[in-house]
Amino acid sequence: MTIYIIESLITYHSLWKQFRWLVSLKTTHTGEKPYHCSHCGNSFRWLVSLKMHERIHTQEKSLSNVPSV
Repeated sequence: MTIYIIESLITYHSLWKQFRWLVSLKTTHTGEKPYHCSHCGNSFRWLVSLKMHERIHTQEKSLSNVPSV
């Protein structure tokens, strides 16, 4: 029974990796940019790129609260 569970998990993991690879391939070749910035509307292919971009907006907000000398 344990061996069956382990084999099932390995199969599931490999299928998940293949699915993620196909999604990545589709995004790359179609030019699709499914991730959008809620602050400025810029679009990105990868979620990580959107997260890095959003830091620009959060840093601008924190710097705008600092009084000028």
